[in-house]
Amino acid sequence: MALELPVAYEVCMKESLLAQGLRDACPPGDPRVMIADETRLEEALQGDLPVVLVTEDPLAWMGIAKICAYVSPYCTWEDIHLALLVGLHGGTWVSRQKDEVRERMTRWSELRKEIFHLALRGYTAKEIGKRVYASEKTVKNHLTRIYRAFDVKNRAELLAVVYGFRRAEAAAR
Repeated sequence: MALELPVAYEVCMKESLLAQGLRDACPPGDPRVMIADETRLEEALQGDLPVVLVTEDPLAWMGIAKICAYVSPYCTWEDIHLALLVGLHGGTWVSRQKDEVRERMTRWSELRKEIFHLALRGYTAKEIGKRVYASEKTVKNHLTRIYRAFDVKNRAELLAVVYGFRRAEAAAR
């Protein structure tokens, strides 16, 4: 099954493309957008092309101007297609779900955002406290409020909502 995009992208198997980390997915000859995973991001940012980043944690990379789109390694063909189209036309694309996650974070303090990011990376409350210079109890209080914001009961459910294993709208019931 092939996916055709307006820049001579032709991919036969998504699995083989993802197995390569999407590292060599720039069309030969006249590339207009670079696709890179986190291991090749620095290299991709050196060039003049907009970058589509393949990452499990797009929130950690927000704010890098040259990144025009974020896709999960487990994304659908539709996600890849939309990311490339938007990137080719100078826009920025993040899945709707990630926009919803960012929207929920808009009024959070910098401390709460940092706790959120560290929790998503698997740090314990005690480890987070050491990194952000806060007590473990303070971290746990922030985590409780983060869980409430996403209508989840624990970190596993939070991960499921943020990384798309369950739709964010379902969590907002």
